[in-house]
Amino acid sequence: MGVRSRLMPRPRRFLGERVSDRNPTEWDRSGERIPSRLMPVPEIDSPKSVPRSSGISRDQCRVESEPDFPPPKKIITVNIYTQSMSSKPEILRKIEDLFYRKSFSDLSMDEIADALGMKKASLYYHFPSKEAMFLEILADSFERHRASVVENLSRGPAELTRNLVESASENRNLFSVASQKGYCKIDSVRDEIARMKTELGDECATLLEKRFGWSPTRSALFFSLIDALAQKRCGGGCDDPLPEGVVCETVALFFENDPA
Repeated sequence: MGVRSRLMPRPRRFLGERVSDRNPTEWDRSGERIPSRLMPVPEIDSPKSVPRSSGISRDQCRVESEPDFPPPKKIITVNIYTQSMSSKPEILRKIEDLFYRKSFSDLSMDEIADALGMKKASLYYHFPSKEAMFLEILADSFERHRASVVENLSRGPAELTRNLVESASENRNLFSVASQKGYCKIDSVRDEIARMKTELGDECATLLEKRFGWSPTRSALFFSLIDALAQKRCGGGCDDPLPEGVVCETVALFFENDPA
């Protein structure tokens, strides 16, 4: 040890550094002071205990008495309205079933919220009012009802008549019920229902004229009879099929001179 110390300089150790932190070969070969920017930060109790001769500023010291707080968690913002849009068609169908069983004035927002298992305030978040809710559901119901009617008009007279009377109740379509007289007394809702009814009547009259050569008056009478039969059928229970005699009389009345 004595001979080695005379021949080679002993490596210097600075505050907070161990010899094992550096490559011993390079350290022994250089024997120079480490620049302060490469010096590891010592772990000390307080910055006041740092010797002035160490060359380390107090700002470089890590005080163990101060806890190391974890980095702040990233806040994920969830848009409730957008997230619930994926299930909104299901919500609309549930509300439609409620309006199908009760009229507009008999069904309250509290009953709708209870049936959906949600708070009334959350319901108003999706729909600003009961009227806006009903009109949105009615528009969706009308499109499905129109597609069903147009499809049935391509069938034979007997099947056409039976399907037009029974399909609305089997599908529990709101428009087929809301279009009946006296369902709603609010003017804006009644005007919208009347507009939809006129639009559907014009489209059906055009299709019947092309297929059977019917006049608009005959088409209007036919659908008036269909609406009356559907309303009477649901009044006595919608599960009962339309009597065959009623189908035969309707076909004889409107299609006797037309090909099936």
